[in-house]
Amino acid sequence: MAKKPIGRKRNSAATPGSSGSPAGGVAKTVDLASSEKFKIRLPTTPSATLNCTIAELDKAIRQLIKQRAFIAKGKTEPAPAGPVRGARSPTVIINMDAMANETIFHVQYPGLGWLSFTLTEEQVAGLLPVLIGHQSKRKELKASAKTN
Repeated sequence: MAKKPIGRKRNSAATPGSSGSPAGGVAKTVDLASSEKFKIRLPTTPSATLNCTIAELDKAIRQLIKQRAFIAKGKTEPAPAGPVRGARSPTVIINMDAMANETIFHVQYPGLGWLSFTLTEEQVAGLLPVLIGHQSKRKELKASAKTN
């Protein structure tokens, strides 16, 4: 059965019914289908706490993502500058929707599940050289590191 990490208090392990903080790290994993309830402290002002199962937490996250998308509809944020902490080596699947002649780009993000994006022909055409350029740069950096 799939496992999902849960948060923990600073310097202490999370336990069912205790308050957890994702910033505090992962203390334990539980079955995704577990009906066990956990208290999760939200980083809000005033402080709020969820007492829920993993399934209820997943549902709440999906609802919050939809609400955030609705609030920010039509607004774009600049891409992060400088070093960014991202998910390392996420699972990626690229499909072609033959009916709509579109490319569907799926990324499995830890904690959020599958995020799917429909890419236009222009986006695919623009993305390909960027990825190839990054790969070439990585090879150059590896080669120069070996010679140093």
